[in-house]
Amino acid sequence: MKAVIKAFLFISIIALLSCGNKPQEAAGDPVQEESANAVLEREIDKIHMDAMEKMEEIQKIRRQLKTTLSDSVMTETGKAAIEKSIATLDSADKLMMDWMHKYNPLNDSIDGVEKAREYLENEMVKVKKLDAEMQEAIEKAKI
Repeated sequence: MKAVIKAFLFISIIALLSCGNKPQEAAGDPVQEESANAVLEREIDKIHMDAMEKMEEIQKIRRQLKTTLSDSVMTETGKAAIEKSIATLDSADKLMMDWMHKYNPLNDSIDGVEKAREYLENEMVKVKKLDAEMQEAIEKAKI
């Protein structure tokens, strides 16, 4: 069921991103700003797609850890380390899901180019941070 929900959310986000704004044919700086926003939005989308691939890896590692945890006879320290890794992976996964739910690029023509740019710049910081946290969780879980 979770996979279906995640797939639906992923497809919804891709659909929203693909409906991006097209530059207006008016002359002047607004076209350049709108283009800059479109470029920034594509960069965010690229990082997001990289992070989505990490989500698949997180789920794979989590399954492996849970199998190891249930199949192995190990010390309490070993169990605690695996449970901590699973919790870290879950946290990274949740960060991504939360960001995806909240991400909603502004419309340049409705909300204004500068306001849309500011929003995208803030989202770029967030998506880079969550991508780094996901990578860190993966690396720690593999140890």
